[in-house]
Amino acid sequence: MKIVKTSLGMAALADRDKRLSSKVRMLLVTVDGTIDRAELRKIAMNIGAPADAVDTLFALDLVAEERASDASPEAPAESANEGGETARDAFGRLRMGAAIMNELASDVLGLKAFFFVLKVEKCGNVAELAQLLPGLEAAVIKAHGSEAGARLLDPLRRLLA
Repeated sequence: MKIVKTSLGMAALADRDKRLSSKVRMLLVTVDGTIDRAELRKIAMNIGAPADAVDTLFALDLVAEERASDASPEAPAESANEGGETARDAFGRLRMGAAIMNELASDVLGLKAFFFVLKVEKCGNVAELAQLLPGLEAAVIKAHGSEAGARLLDPLRRLLA
C-alpha cells in the first residue's frame, strides 16, 4: 500500500514541528503517495535517518497507508481557474512548497539557508518558488548524491509543476 501524509503530517511540515529531527522531517517530505513502506525505509537509510524513522512517522500519525477509498477525488467546493485549481489549492501548494524548500535548504545549505529562506518567503506564487528550484536542486544533489537527491526533490518538483 502507498504511504500518504495525513493532515497532521502536512501541518508538521508547514509549522516545522519541533518533535521531529531534521532527518525525520526530510523523510516526511518524501512521502507523496507514490511509495510504499519498503521504499520509504530505503529512502530513510539513504538520507541517514534513524532506523526507527518510518515507525516514528506512523506512531505520530504523520503518515498513513492509503486505502482505495482515500484515493477517490472529491468535487471542489470553490470555483476553479482555467487550470482547474482553486485559490485554496494554489495557496496550499505555495505554503507546502515553501515549507519543503525551507526544510531542504536548512539541511543542505548551512548558513546560506538563511538567505535562501528569505527568498522563499518573498515568493507570492508557485511560479516564483519554481524559479528558486534549480539552485536548491544542485545543493541537494551535491549533499545527498543524485539518487537520494532526486528522491528528496521529486515531491517538490511535482508540487511546483
